[in-house]
Amino acid sequence: LSIYIPLDVNIIFLIFVFGFIYSAEKYETFSLTSIRNADRIMDMINEGIIIIERDGNITTANRAAFGIFGYPGGDETIDIYVFMEEQIKNARVSAGGPETINLEFSFKDTAGILKTALISSRVLKSGDDNSGRLCTIRDITAKKKTEIDLSETVKELKRSNEELESFAYVASHDLKEPLRMVTSYVQLIRKKFMDQLGKDGNDFINFASDG
Repeated sequence: LSIYIPLDVNIIFLIFVFGFIYSAEKYETFSLTSIRNADRIMDMINEGIIIIERDGNITTANRAAFGIFGYPGGDETIDIYVFMEEQIKNARVSAGGPETINLEFSFKDTAGILKTALISSRVLKSGDDNSGRLCTIRDITAKKKTEIDLSETVKELKRSNEELESFAYVASHDLKEPLRMVTSYVQLIRKKFMDQLGKDGNDFINFASDG
C-alpha cells in the first residue's frame, strides 16, 4: 500500500522513535508494550490507517484517520467507529470485498464538510484465512478543488478564445467591403488618369492598390 511519509522529516523522526522505544524496553525505563508501540507509530503516519475485522467492524484507526473523518482530537468512542464504518461502506469497501487501489469517494465529515478521499484496501490473512482488511485513506479535498478550479479556468479561457475568434472573423469581414471599394476607385483613377499622373503618381496608385 502507498503510505505518504515526508522523507525529509518523518524518516529521521521514526528512526529516533524506534531507538527510543528499544532503549526504553531494554532498560525498562518505561513499561511500553508492543501494542502501544504500534499505536504510537501509526499515529505518526500522515495517511489515515484503518483496520477492519471480518465482520466489518473497525478495530483500529490512527490519528490521521480520525482527522480525515472530522475527529481531530482522535478520541476513540463507539460512535466514531460506527460513523467511519458507514462512510467506508458507502465507498463500497468491505472486509470480504475485492482489494482496492486509490478508489475515490466523497463524504461529509462530522462537521458537515464535504470531502474527497482516496481509499486503498488489502486483505489481512492469518494463514489461508481472511482475518480482516487494512485500509489507507488519503484526503485529496484540496487537490480536488484545485483541479476543479483549473478546469473552470480552462473552460473560461476556451470561451474567451472563441469570442476573440468570432470578433476577428466579424472584423475581417466588415473591413473587406470598404477595402474593396477603395481598391476599385484607386484602379479607376489609374485607368482614367494614367497619362496625367506621371511616373510618381502611378507608383503611388500601385502602392495604394497593393496595400
